[in-house]
Amino acid sequence: MLSELDIIVKKLKAIKSQALAELLKYTKHDLKEIMSDEDKEDYGILYFDGPSTGNEGSDGIVLSKNQGEIFKKVVKLAFPCTNNEAEYEALVTGLELAKEMKSSKLKICGDSNLIIRQLNGDFTIKEPNLVKYQE
Repeated sequence: MLSELDIIVKKLKAIKSQALAELLKYTKHDLKEIMSDEDKEDYGILYFDGPSTGNEGSDGIVLSKNQGEIFKKVVKLAFPCTNNEAEYEALVTGLELAKEMKSSKLKICGDSNLIIRQLNGDFTIKEPNLVKYQE
């Protein structure tokens, strides 16, 4: 799935665990105001966050397309998982949403340093339960 998209992955600076849930509250107008001009150019932007405890809470996803459309999604995890699995589940859900919305160029922003570094190829995936997300 990742290879189908032109993806740029960015680590968000110091985001609190509740920040994406707060971001989901923004209106379309407000979200446009907080995006940089670079973000508004050519790419859709996918913000994702999983719950810090993995098996408690929900994944949050915000997808902003360059035409100004904003899509928000919250998904309750229905299975026990680690916090890293929850982050990957949020990312996969966001990528599925991006594919459904026909986004071909995508910037991905998340607060998990591990997930972002693995996506960028800086870190290898060592945990057996996370290998499935690399495919």
